[in-house]
Amino acid sequence: MMVSPFRRLSRATLVVAVTLGSLAVVGPAAAEKAGFKDERGDMGHKIDVLRVRVVNEQAVRVRVRHDNLTRRGSHGASIYLDTNFKRRGPEYVFVAGLSAGTDFVLLRARRWKVRGEPLDCPYDLALDFKQDVSVFKVSRDCLRDPRAIRVGVQVVADTDAGAFTDWLVERRHLTRRVARG
Repeated sequence: MMVSPFRRLSRATLVVAVTLGSLAVVGPAAAEKAGFKDERGDMGHKIDVLRVRVVNEQAVRVRVRHDNLTRRGSHGASIYLDTNFKRRGPEYVFVAGLSAGTDFVLLRARRWKVRGEPLDCPYDLALDFKQDVSVFKVSRDCLRDPRAIRVGVQVVADTDAGAFTDWLVERRHLTRRVARG
């Protein structure tokens, strides 16, 4: 049986459409997690940010890999959470100490500045000094259940030699959007 060129084209078009359609279905589910790299040694201090992983599922988790996270020291982090892409800058900031026994708080932000009192909702911080990792976890309810999120990461160390600051990629940089899983 001979197949017309039109029929061949139709089959090829169908294969392409099915392939693209399956990618569209897989795309958003795969977007619930994203990893981002920062340059090693750009801070000049051991708390240097190396990698950040953002997970946007039942809760928003931001996992920061440091060069050398230590139990003692005067260092901390600000994790900026952008949920409204029409507005300039992030709407929330998670501020935390990065040494043993330090505290943490989630606040509203506007144009990169803290606004108001601490939020009364579930959020948590875990520090793993052996793995050099800090994990910031925020309930989606705290963030008004966003469809997607962008994240900015800043770490600061205050030493006898002065203050050191490192941002993920560059100052006030926000990651690409990470869709809800």
